[in-house]
Amino acid sequence: MADMESLEVTRRSVLGKKVKRLRAQGMIPGIIYGKGLEPIPIQLDYKQFRQIYKKVRGTSPINLVITGEGKPVGTLIQKVQRDTLTNKILHADFLKVDFTKPVTVEVPVVLTGKAPVEESGIGKVMQEMMYIHVKALPTQIPHEIEVDISGLEKTNQTIHASDIQLPEGVKLSTMTDETSVIASVIKHIYEEEAEAEEEEEEAEEGEEEKTTEE
Repeated sequence: MADMESLEVTRRSVLGKKVKRLRAQGMIPGIIYGKGLEPIPIQLDYKQFRQIYKKVRGTSPINLVITGEGKPVGTLIQKVQRDTLTNKILHADFLKVDFTKPVTVEVPVVLTGKAPVEESGIGKVMQEMMYIHVKALPTQIPHEIEVDISGLEKTNQTIHASDIQLPEGVKLSTMTDETSVIASVIKHIYEEEAEAEEEEEEAEEGEEEKTTEE
C-alpha cells in the first residue's frame, strides 16, 4: 500500500462537447464511479496521468486525491479512451475499489522460456490470447501473467488457461474459460510443403509401378 501511486485531480464542471477546451489546456476529462458512489466527473493533468498509466495500466490501484477534499479515493483505471488517429488519450474512467474485496480485471499474458519445438525447427508457437481475466484483491493484481512454453516439444500441443500457474491470491475469473487456448504449436510452412511434395512423389511412384506391371 505504501508504494501505491497517487494522482491529484479536480472535480469537473465542464461537461459534454465543452471538454475539448480542457484538452486544449493539457487536461483530460475523467470520471470516478463504483458501487454505492455517485459518479464524480473529474479533470486531471495529461502528462501526469500518461506517466502513471505507463506504470500501472489497469492492474495496480491508484489513490486519487481530489483537490480540496480530504480522504483519497482508491481506484483502478477501468477504461482509457484514445483518439483513433493520433492515439492520444481523450478520457479516463476510474473504478472505486474496496481493498478488502477481490475484483476482476484483465491482465496481459506474456510467453516465457524457449520452446523445443521452435529450436528444432519443427514448428512455431502461436499466442492465441493476449489477455486473461483474473480475480484478486486490488493490491495483489499482477502486472502480467507469465506462461512458460518450455514444455512445448511437438506440433499440435496447446497450453490452456487451466494450465497456467497463477500467483498466490490470484484466481482465474469465470470470464475466462479454463479450456481457452493460450498458446498452440503449428507446423512450419516449409514442413507442410515438404510433406506435400513427399506424398506427391510417392503417388507418382505408385502410378509408375502400376504402369510397369501392366
